[in-house]
Amino acid sequence: MKQLDAIFEIADTVPIQKNLWRVGGRALIDIRVGSMVSVQMQVDKDVVTETFEVVSVSAYGYEISTLYAVMTGYLTLQGEVGNILPVCKYLFEGR
Repeated sequence: MKQLDAIFEIADTVPIQKNLWRVGGRALIDIRVGSMVSVQMQVDKDVVTETFEVVSVSAYGYEISTLYAVMTGYLTLQGEVGNILPVCKYLFEGR
């Protein structure tokens, strides 16, 4: 599995509705609304990747457009799957 640089450290993950997740944690780089992020997990000999779009960002009780590096806050992610998201500890830059 190719080593990717983490961009967000996940503290908690909550499903909001089908294909929509609220992920709390700490940004390791600036993350903006519209950014694409992904999670990866090694399953046997395969690498499973799920990609999401950041559809909203909030911190300290406010909706904001960018979660800057080292800030803690919440990202709302929209994607097709989400099966491995609850067990992942980091988000990576999506493709």
